[in-house]
Amino acid sequence: MPAIPFNRNFDAPYETVEQVSPLIRRMLANNPSPFTFKGTGVYIVGHERAAVIDPGPDDAAHLAALKCAIEGLTVDHIVVTHTHRDHWDDRAAELLPKQLPILCQPEDEAKLRQAGFAAVQPVAARYEWRGVEFQRTGGQHGTGEIG
Repeated sequence: MPAIPFNRNFDAPYETVEQVSPLIRRMLANNPSPFTFKGTGVYIVGHERAAVIDPGPDDAAHLAALKCAIEGLTVDHIVVTHTHRDHWDDRAAELLPKQLPILCQPEDEAKLRQAGFAAVQPVAARYEWRGVEFQRTGGQHGTGEIG
């Protein structure tokens, strides 16, 4: 079986919101590495009321850009795809309101509750939010600390 080629073509500006679909905007954190490729993608789903997927790393420029990106929106959910520090870290836990609903992997529920969040909703299979369906998919993109 031939190897699947790895496409390294991805041109997205850092810390800039880009519309990727009528409902979804993306902002790329300026943290390129062998683990994050060009950087961590943060997604904003919705318009007036929004969910933020993977708030991203603790970086002053990134946090300032994210704050500008969500200005004027009511963020009523956070989605944490996994708790690697480029997607979710102590700074995110510190800055976010503790009553904000957090969707997560079932194995991350205890960690998020220990951080003081009360409305943690592990997604075992699927979760619907304002007509958007979040589906849990399996996967692993590393081993050990990055696994």
